Amino acid sequence: MSKSGLKGLLKTVFGGDADGGVATATATVTPTVATPEEKASGAEKKVKDLSSKKLKAMPNAEKVQLLKELRGGTAMTKERKEAQRAIYNAMEMDKAFLKEDEKHRKKIADNLIDTKEKKAKLKQLRKDWKTASKDDKLTLMRDAITAQCKELGIDTPPEVKEIDEPPKDGLITNGYFDPNDGKIYINTNAKSSFNTSMERALDLAMHENSHNYQDRLVKKVENGTLKQGDPEYEEALMFQANSEAGGYVDGTEDFKTYQKQPLEEHAHLNGPKTAKVILKKL
Repeated sequence: MSKSGLKGLLKTVFGGDADGGVATATATVTPTVATPEEKASGAEKKVKDLSSKKLKAMPNAEKVQLLKELRGGTAMTKERKEAQRAIYNAMEMDKAFLKEDEKHRKKIADNLIDTKEKKAKLKQLRKDWKTASKDDKLTLMRDAITAQCKELGIDTPPEVKEIDEPPKDGLITNGYFDPNDGKIYINTNAKSSFNTSMERALDLAMHENSHNYQDRLVKKVENGTLKQGDPEYEEALMFQANSEAGGYVDGTEDFKTYQKQPLEEHAHLNGPKTAKVILKKL
């Protein structure tokens, strides 16, 4: 019980005094504070007991708190990972953030195609994509990432590095953003989506730079420059929770949840939508 939960001081009667009065003494009650392990167990039970409908209806802030409590225990057990996946699958993207994100897309396209010469060049590259040089394709992706960064207020675009990694176990990594070095890695292997079409390449570039943007938002939350009331704030709290140790769900663990967790749901939405807005201008 917390101190605020106490209605008054508890009294203990010790006996009468010389005048026949009653002497009393107050006993200070120290509230019991749950240990991190107890909180983790409690969060696990709460998620398990809630229906998917009730969990979905819960405010995102409460879901974020449950995630933090789950990870505060001694270990992320199988049951706690299941609870974490259930929370991710019940999360919804913040509406204010989505509106802000949508506003950015047209401006990103305008930044990339701001002259007739650029438009004509990209139209030709789109037509010749399958036979275009690797360098021309990478240049477009770098230019698109620079245009996206300009609109998102990222002063220095991330370095884009080329890798060549073949499929493994039937799956291929088309690219990734590494928050440790701040670089974007694009797989130029023949089986990668990089070679499929301009649309897929733009989708990949915008997807991976969305992860860069998410990382920036988390850092702004942590240094206090992004605050409650800002349109990106609520979504950034979800990105932060998703970025914590043990918080990211790999595709091999559960592919459905991998796509639904905040970091990936946003990138999988923003990548193709931004690519389509860019191509619509050609």
